[in-house]
Amino acid sequence: MNLYHYTSGGQTLQSQTYLRYPDLRDLIPPDATLTSVQLVTPHEDAQLQSFTVQAQAITTAWDPRTVSFPNLPSVNPSPAGIATWDLRPD
Repeated sequence: MNLYHYTSGGQTLQSQTYLRYPDLRDLIPPDATLTSVQLVTPHEDAQLQSFTVQAQAITTAWDPRTVSFPNLPSVNPSPAGIATWDLRPD
């Protein structure tokens, strides 16, 4: 996962990251509801400020081997989840 989010010259810069779990639908029954999801990263940065992360459902087919900026898949504009990340060491 690549994560770019920083402030340079007063401007906040960010990136979009697409994660695909092709077998996830095989692990969760079709009538189930996810109530909690965790993303774990070993990355720590003492200089980094906390920032907001949004999870949005991808709504079109895509191939992670060929995705690039001109052909990004569509996403649902309403986030499925929003959280604040703080990567500073405890």
